Amino acid sequence: MPAVPPIAIFAFNRPEFVRDVFARVREARPAQLFLCMDGPRPGRADDSARCAEVRQILAGVDWPCEVRRNYAEVNLGCRRRMGSGISWVFEQVEEAILLEDDCVPHPDFFRFSAELLERYRHDTRIGMIAGHIEHFKPLDKATSYYFDRFPTIIGWATWRRAWQCFDAELREWPRLRETSFLRALFPTERAARHVASFFEGVAAGRANSWATAWWFSMLRNNLLCVHPSVNLMTNVGVYGVHNRGPSEWHGVPSDGIAFPLCHPCDVVPDATEERRMRDVYAPPGRVRSALSQVKRLLLNKGR
Repeated sequence: MPAVPPIAIFAFNRPEFVRDVFARVREARPAQLFLCMDGPRPGRADDSARCAEVRQILAGVDWPCEVRRNYAEVNLGCRRRMGSGISWVFEQVEEAILLEDDCVPHPDFFRFSAELLERYRHDTRIGMIAGHIEHFKPLDKATSYYFDRFPTIIGWATWRRAWQCFDAELREWPRLRETSFLRALFPTERAARHVASFFEGVAAGRANSWATAWWFSMLRNNLLCVHPSVNLMTNVGVYGVHNRGPSEWHGVPSDGIAFPLCHPCDVVPDATEERRMRDVYAPPGRVRSALSQVKRLLLNKGR
């Protein structure tokens, strides 16, 4: 079994969430740990105390480990802090597991990531390994994971070679939006326009999303995402900068995965899963919005 890869934790002002993430990392005992934090926001009196509490939690490394810290003294915002923080990690290591402060991994995620980081280390068709799937239950798959073109960043891993493709400003978008770039992924013009609006918002500076820029970078460079056939991450805090409330997947429990892993025969997108994800990214209508509300209520019932 390969060693636990370097792990990076990205945090801000949510000690109630980062405590659980750090506990899972402590159990994994990586030999290298990167800690990256944003600074307090101006005019928010409680930020300084909450950021200090997070730093205290992250100071609790009690196993043999090389720890490197990158703590911003001023607030950079999600897009700049995450982008610069991930780049800082890959200035120092070739591959890493990346965890935001509200992404609690199942213990199996560390071994899953380690094995696939090694297996696809030099395969330039693969851009990342996700721990999260956009489903409420394990998938009925003959293999332990599949490939698609819809990356999810609720707990993930990647390599320096892939992150070097990151286009934070979407510099290529003005040229590509005039082409059939998105029609290769989305079967209808309406769906393609809907996704194009995400990219347009980031490129124009109206949206503050590093994750959208990463998805664009993956598509631009024809990179595939590995997704497990079971959910290996629980997102406990999707009340952040970009969310007014919980998404349908808030709090969906993680599950273990069987080892040894069963690998797909071919490195190609899974047609079934891509169809599912096209529905997720389809332009929302009244029926879909109503169903999303029902899912959210059912998922959070009793909490």
